[in-house]
Amino acid sequence: MYPTYAFKSVFKDYLFGFGRGLFLVWWGPLAHSKVSKSTKTGDVECAIHPTLGNDMSQSIDDDTTDTDTGSNELRQWSETGLLEADASPGCDDGSGDTWTLMDGERIQCNRGLENSGKQGNGFACAAADEEEDLFEAFDIVDAIVPPFDNPRTPALTFRVIVLGSIMCILSSIINTVFWFRTTTFHLSPILILMIAYPLGKWMAATLPIRVFSIPLASRLGIYPRTFSLNPGPFSHKEHVLIFIFGAASSTPTYALSNIAVQAFTLKMPMNPAWCLVFLLVMQFYGYGLSGLFRKILVRPAAMIYPSNLGIMAIIRSFHENSNAMMGEDEFSTKRENSDYNVDPESRDARKPMSGLKMLFISASVMFIWQWFPYYIAPMFSMVSILCLAIPSSTSTTLSKLRFLGSAQGGVGLLSLSFDWTVMEGPITIPLWVLVNDVLGLMFTFWVLIPLLWHYDFFGADSKLGANPAIGPNGTGQFPLGYAMNAFTIFDKNYLPVSLSSLLNHTTGITLNETSYAHRQPLYIPTDLAVAYGSKFLTLAAVITHVALWYGADIVQRARTAVRDLDVDDVHAQMMDVYPDVPQAWYITILVLNTVLALAMCTWGGFTLPWWMVTIALAMSVACLLPLGIIYAISGSVMSTQVIFELVGGYLLPGNLVEVMTFKTLGYMTGVQALMLTSDLKLAHYAKVPPRDMFWSQLLSSSIASAVTFLTCYGVYFVMGDKMLNGTDGWRASDYNIFMMSGLLWGAIGPARFFGPDSPYQCLLYCFLIGLILPVIPYMLHRFGFGSWWALVNIPLITTVEKFGNIRSFISILAVGFLVNYVIRKWRPNWWRRYAYLMSGGFDAGALLTGTVIFLCFFLRSQPITLPFYALNRIDPEQCSPDYFMTCLEHQVQAGTAYNPATDIPVCQSFGMAAMGHGGH
Repeated sequence: MYPTYAFKSVFKDYLFGFGRGLFLVWWGPLAHSKVSKSTKTGDVECAIHPTLGNDMSQSIDDDTTDTDTGSNELRQWSETGLLEADASPGCDDGSGDTWTLMDGERIQCNRGLENSGKQGNGFACAAADEEEDLFEAFDIVDAIVPPFDNPRTPALTFRVIVLGSIMCILSSIINTVFWFRTTTFHLSPILILMIAYPLGKWMAATLPIRVFSIPLASRLGIYPRTFSLNPGPFSHKEHVLIFIFGAASSTPTYALSNIAVQAFTLKMPMNPAWCLVFLLVMQFYGYGLSGLFRKILVRPAAMIYPSNLGIMAIIRSFHENSNAMMGEDEFSTKRENSDYNVDPESRDARKPMSGLKMLFISASVMFIWQWFPYYIAPMFSMVSILCLAIPSSTSTTLSKLRFLGSAQGGVGLLSLSFDWTVMEGPITIPLWVLVNDVLGLMFTFWVLIPLLWHYDFFGADSKLGANPAIGPNGTGQFPLGYAMNAFTIFDKNYLPVSLSSLLNHTTGITLNETSYAHRQPLYIPTDLAVAYGSKFLTLAAVITHVALWYGADIVQRARTAVRDLDVDDVHAQMMDVYPDVPQAWYITILVLNTVLALAMCTWGGFTLPWWMVTIALAMSVACLLPLGIIYAISGSVMSTQVIFELVGGYLLPGNLVEVMTFKTLGYMTGVQALMLTSDLKLAHYAKVPPRDMFWSQLLSSSIASAVTFLTCYGVYFVMGDKMLNGTDGWRASDYNIFMMSGLLWGAIGPARFFGPDSPYQCLLYCFLIGLILPVIPYMLHRFGFGSWWALVNIPLITTVEKFGNIRSFISILAVGFLVNYVIRKWRPNWWRRYAYLMSGGFDAGALLTGTVIFLCFFLRSQPITLPFYALNRIDPEQCSPDYFMTCLEHQVQAGTAYNPATDIPVCQSFGMAAMGHGGH
């Protein structure tokens, strides 16, 4: 096949629905949907669970299929080897065959897997409570993840190494460069996933089929003896591994901020080799931890990792006609026209839309819509009901209510958002998680924070930002007249404090005691104070919650061999076919990186004592298991950043660099462990061999770290002055925030900020509250006060980080309820086929819109912006005073030629130059 023709063919398939196979056509209704008359064994009502028929192109209707039809389906599956009858007692389907009943609620059946006599989930019974049916996570996994695998499908191939490395390098360069820019841009791994497919198909069509031998392969035994440039069609396993390469470089590593602050801001002499080691240790130590805990955080079916299901839905849409995902050979004859594929009574029924077509439609729709909140009408991104309903010139009481309605300065009371990126993917989040998250956030932001602010609970909450000198008639730093939602520190006179003014000008890294004494007590906005308290409470609650609900299972798994666990989980069974990664490999990584961490902190310029290195790594290990379980079941990442800052600040008071390094070492290794564990679960779903995944993660992490480091130094070498001065769009806001956080916790220290004389000492009681709160729903559930108490998750309710954008609570809950309850209940077949795929399409479309707008309109010396009008004001939510927005718009439009004297009278009454210089 000629390359040009191959590329055209792939391009056509990619755009117009390559592979017209049916997406999720082999699955029928939800687990609680019945396909036959009820047959009972004991008190359990049994229904055929639609996870067995991998090639069923016609979903069985809930109410029209009778007992005979159900029996025919069972016989068809049995005849094809997908299902084998069992002679043990269980639910009788009416045909004389019986099926094994397990655990009282789910029925197991032999799947006829090649070389496997183990059992997998084949049925579900409608014995669960209504609440459990509503929030059943396993149904989601059954709808997305194929219960089949072909061990001969290629995974880690030449194509993966080439495409993955190129994607990783480009993504690392782009994301690192724009990490320093004022207008940030992020190359998402979802876009890499979309780009990789046509490239992979093109390589499969053009590369020669040639086999090469690998030296020393037979002696080492850690990789195959031979490899081919083109082992066959581009497979879904290769696609997953390329995504892993892209995910490794999706965001610059947090450790880069530590290096940038020390080398560029504090001008400390830093050896580049030790800086690279610092980045690698952050990556690899986390990887060692993820492998060490994989049988608890990856292997169990309950650890679903919701975000991975959206990725799997996209991958399946691209490879839905690939027999490899059905457990067949890539080159074998397809069975999609077999007799058992279609229900005998509905062979002429219209086939459902293909998955790839649904992905293309949803991405196209969102690509078009996102132009409005992104560029044409930014007001759709943040709609403040209260600010639109209450005039700006109103009484003090109503002005406070208007202030609370602002998502930028207040708490976003009753705010809406029609921006998909602001909602952060509510469809892929299980509904029970969404309810816990959003209701907890609504209470925190719409009830608790306003009450604390109104009554000055921390001493001066309502006075912060109220000084006219920094209001709309002054510098404009706080145009709403108050400071509730801002990362700013105020002095005893309620004026903003520059943290750099608190530093000793001689050393640059220690506290100026005289300056601090002159300004104390220091205050922070109510929102920031509650955020700190929430993090204290959440970490303690996670420990109690996991101990109560998962403690026994953790102990049991720790005592049991990996292959003796999860014998009833079909995905774990299929992964057992592949050689596992020896535990010694992960232990070696941990030991080696511990030695490197001690060396770099001793001789590499990071000046952290060896005993603090040990404490940081030990805390990271201790936090991983409870935080990993919460992340796995809910998709919520509980940040430990503040905890490491708190401990480091207490143990090393007044040491800025040491506290920053301690926080980075402990926090970053834990975050990397969680992300890499999530990747391991994605490989588990896609049936990627564990050792192929091991080498892919090591290679991608190494490439990402090296390229990120070189790009960082390259940007500073070219744009150093502009970056430090914040000019020409090189503000580097992320690492400036890191610097401010280091000053607060390192130079000032928690002993002062949360000490006996501080108004924020009471926040330390949140640790005790967090330890106690999870006991309440646990005891209510255990003593029979309602099974729904099992769905009350205190760590999810109390965290304020799951949805950091407070302008979208109502929108998030509305979309999640509509799709995951209404559509799931009334259109279960459609939900199973398309819900997660639609979410993935929306993500891809929104990311593509952002990329096009950035490259075409903002990546230039003079960005192209639209004129200001009703839906495109300088303040999109229009909560600032009308005159303030009008005058500032005049200044922006005129640029450097602006002259207040020639402006309208209202704009001449205060210093617009000063206002434009502050905060905007």
